[in-house]
Amino acid sequence: MTDAKQFMEEIACPSCARTGHATWDGEAGTRRTLVDIGGGFDQREDSANPGFQMIACTHCGTTQPLQASPVQPR
Repeated sequence: MTDAKQFMEEIACPSCARTGHATWDGEAGTRRTLVDIGGGFDQREDSANPGFQMIACTHCGTTQPLQASPVQPR
């Protein structure tokens, strides 16, 4: 049995700039699975593409792909 590594990355809404976090199983740069999301974001199915998951901002409703890139350091 292999222990999956978890890592957290900051995420940001491209519309309202709200920030939150996503916790993933797997390693950065490889196939990964979302295990937790918070800070004003939810995971939901894309209504236009059933079965395709999106990250949605709970403040303004903007969605982005589940495998969104982390926020770049300023």
